[in-house]
Amino acid sequence: MVKLCKESWNAKIKTEMSYSSDSANSQINTEGIRFVAHIRQSEMLNELVNLKDILTNKEVYASKLEFTRF
Repeated sequence: MVKLCKESWNAKIKTEMSYSSDSANSQINTEGIRFVAHIRQSEMLNELVNLKDILTNKEVYASKLEFTRF
């Protein structure tokens, strides 16, 4: 498996994720959650990327990051 730098992951995540526009708070939609869950399973377990370094609470509420915990 090719190791990608954090900047590459950041660019891909920003491209793949979209946020709901009908809410006062930014929340990841279903597609974004699936994408992040895939990264967690394949890459985070190998410690290649830490989503908490990429996603800030300004973008995603802590409750939406529950699935990133081990």
